[in-house]
Amino acid sequence: MTPATEIIAVAILALPPASLITVWAWARRLRRSSKLPSFAIWVANAFVALGGVVTMVGFVLGGTAILTAPHQPGDTSDKARALAEGISEVMNCGALGAVFAALATAWLGFWRWRAGRRG
Repeated sequence: MTPATEIIAVAILALPPASLITVWAWARRLRRSSKLPSFAIWVANAFVALGGVVTMVGFVLGGTAILTAPHQPGDTSDKARALAEGISEVMNCGALGAVFAALATAWLGFWRWRAGRRG
């Protein structure tokens, strides 16, 4: 792998956790400084928690599959399939975690917009 490919791979893997942490920090800031209803913050935190759980489960299950794939008995194609399934698990769960972060962002954005319209 080239250094550029490695940097892109790390960025793709770091995006879901980074987006979840960013939304969580925004929710904390809004809780302290705005007139948002408390349930709006709680729902956003629930989205972030669900996204974090999904992302971490995917990283653990996919990482386990990736690390054990080369040590599986059998044909090379079976090892390649196991490796591809592990990578797919990590990517899919990371994407779902990013979807939860987007939902939390949209939820907080809506409630912030609504609070701003009320004055």
